[in-house]
Amino acid sequence: MTNYQEASNDRDNPLIPVIGFAVIVITGGLAYFSAPTVATWLTRATWVLGATQVLPLSFPSSWSPLIIRLAVASGIFLMAFVIEMILLFIVMGTARGPMDVSIGEMREEKKRRAKELRRRSRR
Repeated sequence: MTNYQEASNDRDNPLIPVIGFAVIVITGGLAYFSAPTVATWLTRATWVLGATQVLPLSFPSSWSPLIIRLAVASGIFLMAFVIEMILLFIVMGTARGPMDVSIGEMREEKKRRAKELRRRSRR
C-alpha cells in the first residue's frame, strides 16, 4: 500500500469566504438597524427575575443616542452570531478527506497491535 496521496483536481469554491463575510455584514446591519427598537423596548419593558428587577434598563445619561445604539447593536450582533454559528455547526458536515481515519478504525488497529505484542511477548 502506498504512503502518498495523488493530487486531486478538485478545487474549493473561492466564494465561501465571501459568503461568510456577507453573513457577518448582514447580521451586523440587521443588528444596527433594529437597535433603536430594541433599546426602546429595553427601557420600557418590565421583567423581574426572583427578587431582582432585570428590566427596564436605564442607560447612563452621559451616553449619546449613537452610543446607546452601538451598545445595543453589539449585544444583538453577538447573540445573533452565536445562534448562527450553532445552527451552522449543526447543519455543516465534517470535512473529511481521503487521508482521514475514523477513531473507531484507530482503536481497532491499536487493539490488534496490542494483541500481537502480547503474542510475541509470550513466545
